[in-house]
Amino acid sequence: MQKNNKPVEIGDLVRCCHRNTPEYGKTGIVLDRIHYVEPLVVDGSHPDSYSCRVLFEEGERMYRARWLEVVSRKVKEDHKLKHEYKTDI
Repeated sequence: MQKNNKPVEIGDLVRCCHRNTPEYGKTGIVLDRIHYVEPLVVDGSHPDSYSCRVLFEEGERMYRARWLEVVSRKVKEDHKLKHEYKTDI
């Protein structure tokens, strides 16, 4: 299992790395983050101090962030490609 360098964010595609669970090795999308303690302003929150509500094919489950490996990060709105269409044909 690779350690996440950044916190898991809502909208990220993740893989469950918690053995002995039905979702082990499966991918899902993060729907919500639930912090156990308030994030520290100076240092940021501890990487394992929150859980994520993840939508898998079988349904929603909660997992600590330490058991989730980010497969793909959510694309920020300002980074999306904007297509312009020619309207005067």
